[in-house]
Amino acid sequence: MFPSTPLLIRGNRLRAASSYHLRPLTHASRHCHFLATAWHYAPHRRRLTAALRPRDPLRGPAGVLLPGTLRRWQSVQPQPTLPALDDQILDTLRQLQRCQDALGADSHYQWQVSRLSDRICPNFNIGVVGINGCDGRQLIRALLGNPLGSEAFTQAIAQSVTSLPAEKPCVYRFGKAPAVLTKDDENECVLPLDWLQERNMALVHVPVQALETASHLHVLQALDVIILVNKYTSTQIPSAERRALQDLLQVIPRAIWVQELPVTTLPTQSHESSTVGVSGMSHTMAELVTVQGKSLAQSLFPGAPSLWSAFPVATAMATNAQALLQESPSLSPRYEQLWSHSGVVPLKSLLQTQFDYTAQHGIRNQTAQLVIAAVLRDLRHTLARTNQQFQTLANELMTLRARLTTACEQEWTQGLANDVAWIDRDIQHTQQQVRNAFGHFNFYHLLWDATRVTQALVDALQNNYFTGIETRLVFSAGKLNAQLTTALQTINGQLEASQALFAQWVQWQPDTNTADASAELSRGLAAIRDWNQPNRDLVDPTCLTQIVWQFQGQAVRLALVDRVARRIETTSIQGIAVQASGIIAAVTAYFFQVPLEYALGLGGLSGLLGLFWVKLRWNQLERALLEDPQKKALALRDAVQIKFQRRVRDEIVQPIETTLDDLHRQTTKMAQHTLSMEQVLRKIERLHFERDGLH
Repeated sequence: MFPSTPLLIRGNRLRAASSYHLRPLTHASRHCHFLATAWHYAPHRRRLTAALRPRDPLRGPAGVLLPGTLRRWQSVQPQPTLPALDDQILDTLRQLQRCQDALGADSHYQWQVSRLSDRICPNFNIGVVGINGCDGRQLIRALLGNPLGSEAFTQAIAQSVTSLPAEKPCVYRFGKAPAVLTKDDENECVLPLDWLQERNMALVHVPVQALETASHLHVLQALDVIILVNKYTSTQIPSAERRALQDLLQVIPRAIWVQELPVTTLPTQSHESSTVGVSGMSHTMAELVTVQGKSLAQSLFPGAPSLWSAFPVATAMATNAQALLQESPSLSPRYEQLWSHSGVVPLKSLLQTQFDYTAQHGIRNQTAQLVIAAVLRDLRHTLARTNQQFQTLANELMTLRARLTTACEQEWTQGLANDVAWIDRDIQHTQQQVRNAFGHFNFYHLLWDATRVTQALVDALQNNYFTGIETRLVFSAGKLNAQLTTALQTINGQLEASQALFAQWVQWQPDTNTADASAELSRGLAAIRDWNQPNRDLVDPTCLTQIVWQFQGQAVRLALVDRVARRIETTSIQGIAVQASGIIAAVTAYFFQVPLEYALGLGGLSGLLGLFWVKLRWNQLERALLEDPQKKALALRDAVQIKFQRRVRDEIVQPIETTLDDLHRQTTKMAQHTLSMEQVLRKIERLHFERDGLH
């Protein structure tokens, strides 16, 4: 627990600061020095802060410490002036905004980054909420008071009450000319009030209906103080309003309870003075303190003096407020103390004093540091989570790539080898049919029945020619489609699971590190989606069977029939010619009075030679018809494997593997990029108030 307020008295601060370099670097000692140096920029504290500078520039900070870090400005050089310091803070803001834009972070602190410039140049916003039908605009009118006595002021207030929609928040601010404006998420009433211009203060009327609408959340988050106005006759709050108020008090660091009392029932204690507002009511106020017992100044600005410490405790009022909000200290100790005061003028003075305190440069500097610290922590956490997501995705992509390669090299290739084995079965069946056809005839049938022999041999070649492998390859193509579809669905499922990460990646601010990655990512995702379309075959079911059809077409084409018929016809003619030449030779020999025995022997020898020639040609034809399917089988095997390699491996699997490799490379690069950004954030956190810049 931090040391309490007594450490802030002059003697304690001097002793704590003078012995800072001799004390151990505990959390309490740092906080004590932090409280002492937080007043460095206050005009009446400059002489004191001159004595508070540490003797050892390497041990003690000379500026404000940010929670969660061990050091800030390490040099003892003169601190930067107000414009220079604001420029450094705004430069840090721009860097943090670029980091958040790059991450696409939807974080709790994003609105704080967008309002950081308002925090270092604060616009003190006061919200007023009416409870139980109480009109908070009457309290706003009492707070404003029309110090200039302007008729335009009165008309603007009246117009804001009568003409503006009551369900939207209404912002009362200073402007050059009075006006009443209606916007999408809020109303705006511009008033000609000099004190608002000087104090840069705005009053916001928040109807209870707006508390339950998420569209007005940014208006509520911009409030610094919330004033709850309750009717004096109300003893309970509706449950819907109570829940909305409890949620609101989680966002607003400080609330002031205002109880409207009739003039006749005003307290008569000497320490309480009453001021009757325009509604005929007096407003008795109490501050609702946070869980740690801190007010707005103590919560946002540690070390700030309590502005309510001089007021007496209103026990009954505290009990009533806690009962109305159902916030028991034992169950939910949100309010540990309630201080009361009465009158609108003291409340107005209190708010102005609080604004004066928040406008001090030391407090602005400290507030900016607190916001930057929260943003840095949130961004570092987001970067670490994003880096882990990129690393996990890279590992998943490598796993999918290895699984796809294994499936292609082992399962699909081995399955194709098993399918190609059916070619041998078909060839053996065709060869057996050819043998049966040759066994059914003899060679001498070529001499007088060549047409019948030709038809039988052609039928043996064409009957069920490669039908087994044809059916098998159709089945294999379907199985291959199913396996590829499953693999792509797995890949696509992983990509869909990482869709948010990819969307964040694509929306990354384009630079030299991410432009190529985003382009490759877009192409890769488009390719995956093109391949993974429903009711679409990645592999044509007939892509492998078309090769079989080509070989079957060669078997049924007339060229094969003509070639077989021509060889049989040639053999038959040659045999008949040999036999005829023998007979002619025998007749000629007999005519020239060669003995009959020799003439008959010459004719018989010629006939035998003719039959021998036919037999030889018959055997050659049988051997050729048996070897031809075997050659076709080898050619078909090579053609199927080449087709598989080109159509499946090169045109489908290889691009998918290349896409996965590219995605893995880019996710690894983005993981390294997020890691480097996290290191940059750590450097910003370490150096964002140093004079040498934030680069």
